[in-house]
Amino acid sequence: MKNLFLLSFIMFTTSVFGQTKEIEPTSIVKPEMENEVIDDSVFVGLEAFNDESDAVIYIYRTSSMAGAAAKWGVMVDDVLMANLKQKEYIAVHVNANDEFHYFSSPHGIFKFVNFKPNRYYYIKLKGFTMFTGYFNAETLSEFEMCKPTKPLR
Repeated sequence: MKNLFLLSFIMFTTSVFGQTKEIEPTSIVKPEMENEVIDDSVFVGLEAFNDESDAVIYIYRTSSMAGAAAKWGVMVDDVLMANLKQKEYIAVHVNANDEFHYFSSPHGIFKFVNFKPNRYYYIKLKGFTMFTGYFNAETLSEFEMCKPTKPLR
């Protein structure tokens, strides 16, 4: 009877955990911000683009009481990019011509779409919330309080 119960438990758990759920795509930029005009002075000092299809995502973590002592692993397209402490950032280059890019952190796994070539984006991690969009003056003021972290790749 024990063996039958154990076998049933194993079959049930593997079928539950073996299921894959399709992640719904989310736009990296809110539709109302799609045509936002950004002052070019914001981009001075940011990483240069590698080529015509390159987009740069600045992933940064602001200070918050939530998870203060822990480093948060951030992945882009299944590659661990960094373990961010509070007030740290990393710049990640992606191909904007790809249909989508995956991002994962303690907030979950996200499938971002609508990247444009030669644009700067941000992913801001604050406590248990996450914000995304075009890199702009507001982003820059928060971003300047952070320091770069060492990439793991």
